[in-house]
Amino acid sequence: MSQNALNSGLRAVHVVLTKTRELPGMPPQEQESIRFTEQDQRTLLRRMSDLSQDQVAVRRVAELTVASWCGLLRAAAEGYSFVPSSRMVERFGRTLASNYPEANPTFLKFANGYWTFRLLTRDVYDEAPDVVLTSLLSQLEQDTAALFFPTPGPVKAEPPAQREAAQRGLLHECVPELDLDEFMRGNPILIRDRKSSGWFSRLLR
Repeated sequence: MSQNALNSGLRAVHVVLTKTRELPGMPPQEQESIRFTEQDQRTLLRRMSDLSQDQVAVRRVAELTVASWCGLLRAAAEGYSFVPSSRMVERFGRTLASNYPEANPTFLKFANGYWTFRLLTRDVYDEAPDVVLTSLLSQLEQDTAALFFPTPGPVKAEPPAQREAAQRGLLHECVPELDLDEFMRGNPILIRDRKSSGWFSRLLR
């Protein structure tokens, strides 16, 4: 088990929880309740099989997972890199700009945050697939991917307008300072969804 990968994973949780605690208007008691403690770190390094009988720890992990999602979105909107951005080219063979030619800088910053987080999650999974930390990071990655970076396919799970509304609602709550109109204008996922949805609608007429 690589201590380096695990430390990077714990550092990522600390980063996103700190971002959540920086939400404008969050009451001090709520900020304090999601402070990432040494006990939390020990809990996240436990094996999943050891956690099931500890209901206090299970509830705490659930609380941290929910609180971390807003922080992840905030970090992504700032363009935070959870691993060096150069690793995306090493892993996928192309830059974000070449993969998303329709994207504007606002979206590309967000994409950098998400994809570097995904690579970090894979690092932790490869080294320690059975620890609680891996489960938490994977849940955050999957939730973000489902809404913002869905897997391409012939059938869309929801109309582009519905996906955009869901993105706007969540980003408004978690990143109120983000220019949502600018983000949506340069969002290549929505742009491509609208084009394919229009083509499919015409096909059915």
